[in-house]
Amino acid sequence: MKDTAFGNYICKLRKEKGLTQTQLGKKLGLSNKAISRWENGLSKPQGNCILRLAAILDTTADRILTGGKTGETIFSNTEPVQNATPDPKSSHINLIPKQAKPNGNYLCTWILQQKTADRLGLYEKSSFQRWRNCLNAELLFEEESNYHIFKPEYRPGLYFLLDDGWDVPYDTDNSAAERDIFGSMEPDQEKFGALGNSPSEILAELVKKVKKLGYAGLGLWVAPQRPGLGVDVEENTEEAREYWIAKAKESEKAGVSYWKVDWGKGQNMHSYRKMMTECVKKYAPHLAIEHAVPQLPFSGATDPNCSLAESMRTEMQISDYLRTYDVSEPLEDCATVCRVYSLLQGLNPNSLSPFVLGKINVENQPLVAAGLGCSLGIMFYKKETEAVLRWQRLAPPFSVKDADFSCSREQITDSIFFSRAPSSWLKDLEGKEVTQTTPMVCARGTKLPKVLANGVLPRILASSHPVTHNYAVASLKRCIDPNRELIAAADVTIYPQSNRSIIGIFGYFNSLTVEFPENILKNAAVYAQCLLCNSAVNVTKEVQINQNKLTIPGRLLRLYGNEKSNSGTLYDPCLAIQLIY
Repeated sequence: MKDTAFGNYICKLRKEKGLTQTQLGKKLGLSNKAISRWENGLSKPQGNCILRLAAILDTTADRILTGGKTGETIFSNTEPVQNATPDPKSSHINLIPKQAKPNGNYLCTWILQQKTADRLGLYEKSSFQRWRNCLNAELLFEEESNYHIFKPEYRPGLYFLLDDGWDVPYDTDNSAAERDIFGSMEPDQEKFGALGNSPSEILAELVKKVKKLGYAGLGLWVAPQRPGLGVDVEENTEEAREYWIAKAKESEKAGVSYWKVDWGKGQNMHSYRKMMTECVKKYAPHLAIEHAVPQLPFSGATDPNCSLAESMRTEMQISDYLRTYDVSEPLEDCATVCRVYSLLQGLNPNSLSPFVLGKINVENQPLVAAGLGCSLGIMFYKKETEAVLRWQRLAPPFSVKDADFSCSREQITDSIFFSRAPSSWLKDLEGKEVTQTTPMVCARGTKLPKVLANGVLPRILASSHPVTHNYAVASLKRCIDPNRELIAAADVTIYPQSNRSIIGIFGYFNSLTVEFPENILKNAAVYAQCLLCNSAVNVTKEVQINQNKLTIPGRLLRLYGNEKSNSGTLYDPCLAIQLIY
């Protein structure tokens, strides 16, 4: 059925901008025929193309999809709370959609391989050998507790990603000779041979098995190199192209969803990574590709002018997802924010290929992901991760193309003195202090929050989703030697785009003031919901409302945002609030 309202609206805005169909198509990486089909109401843009079109035409995705109408919600919740008039004695309101959908998050096996090796008492080999030895069909699928750490509710929104070790034999170590065998992209026969007679059969069966467990699809750790070239033989981009075309086709045929491209001979070659992306986009259109700039936990990108930050911006241009890479306790949140800041502060979103998603993956830092609209590469379980996965049903990770980045001039520094080396491979840090500096406040797609604090300053992150307009704010704990987890509870004011926005709140605050664009109506009720609960609570009488401002005390945020686990362990408060009329 033709959607003439939609087509007429696109045509009207295009002409107001003085663009031809061909010119608009070039800005979007499409043909003029695609634009013509839109304007004739025969088809509509999909995914991030909607957001790019909205930006070019100076409108919103909501208006585009409704043909210029206002007041209509495109991304709605599973229950019609927008126009509800709830009676707290009888109504059940759930702000969180029940259905998890894939949005780039994945559960990665790497740390779980280590935990499985420890649980099985495998200590006779080197660390890398025993961790890689724990990645086989039996341990993956015969006992769910080894690797499948999230309840089935969460799995439809996650890819299950096989990390380092899936495509090499047992007892593979980290010597130069053995690192040379990575990159086969073929499941090791001894580890996975029970699943099929050929690598392609095994790969397809792996996809079926993870989907049977409820996951959105299968992801694979990928070494950017061809195997067996020789220890001293460098990679060559064009010579490797046919190899990666074949591997992209094999993954597409098997139904693989995600490539996590990590270390290997081509890891620092932009031309090589770009070639891999080109192969994926042409021969595996259903496959997302993640790139990274490998860097050490405490000496990675430290400011926008450093060479690593420049490399990250370069790789962002050809990435569906760019991973900020490995960080380590106790500076993991701070280091991750530093890398995101270093990446975005000097990034020109127009430099990205129109064919990539351009999203940021912050690995296992859930509050950073929520606060800045990033995806997760989950390696171990946290209550906060569960909460953020539920929040992202309301505000999925979004592209660097679709929101501006801003940060405060004021910067804060975290520090730690290592009286002992933090790990066997970071022995040079023993007896040294490590520091990491970031802006105090960072924001994407929204005005910077206002922060008032006495004493230790907090690290505040905020984002407004470019499509749903739901708003997230996170207050991160500080690490100031010798205190590894300092709560800096401040008075914070945020500025959502709409009175209908759902506000996601993460971490500790002294108070939170929500300054809406319009006055709050007298019949409005304020509902709060722990992100790990399935019902919201009317808290109208416990908050302050003054014209367009809603102020919530920090104790109330802790009360409703901190459900106890079965063990009685508390986690950082995570909750959602919304005005309901």
